[in-house]
Amino acid sequence: MKFNKNQYTSKATNNSIFFDEVLICDYTNYEKFKNRTDSKINENVYLKLPLEQLDANCVMLYESDLFVSLSEKDLVTEKTIANLESQIVSKKLKRKRLEQIKVKSGHLGIFFIGNGKKRTVKKIKYKIPQSICIVTKCFDESYKFNETRLNAYNKRLDQLEREIKFNQKKFPEKVDKLVEEIIEVSESQLSIIKGDMMSPNLGFLRIYIHKKKQL
Repeated sequence: MKFNKNQYTSKATNNSIFFDEVLICDYTNYEKFKNRTDSKINENVYLKLPLEQLDANCVMLYESDLFVSLSEKDLVTEKTIANLESQIVSKKLKRKRLEQIKVKSGHLGIFFIGNGKKRTVKKIKYKIPQSICIVTKCFDESYKFNETRLNAYNKRLDQLEREIKFNQKKFPEKVDKLVEEIIEVSESQLSIIKGDMMSPNLGFLRIYIHKKKQL
């Protein structure tokens, strides 16, 4: 069985969706994990992206390696993967093992999720043998730096939204000040995204597919 040069890239349209979450699991288990925001060994991997992503981009090479971009559309392609692998070997890119997933159905699912006015899911399915899929996050110092800053803003925005919801009925006089802070935090975050992101911002997942005759 060969998976040589099997690439999926979403195409931008006038109604393009921004994704801010990634869920990876046995394709048949999506309904079980679609509302979870944590990872569970042998079951799933969940990631909250620090920066909304316009494109869903994945490349599978041969029958053992699947690459999923966490930043730019053109980060993982047939032409760039050899260079990325050499940076992993030279330790210019760091690696962090996230989790392993059992795939019994013969299909691995990569689900890009967008939480706009309407929750949207881009479902990507790869046919693979029964496998243990080991998910590793690869990134450089610039991606880690950007991620840390953006996550801090995202955490504060989530906290402010919860406080507004809590105070709307009980303490409505506090809401205006909270809204003002949300605007300030959002503007600060946007200034980083538009002009203060450290380059080259390399971040992606590498999924090693370890074939098993029986799980």
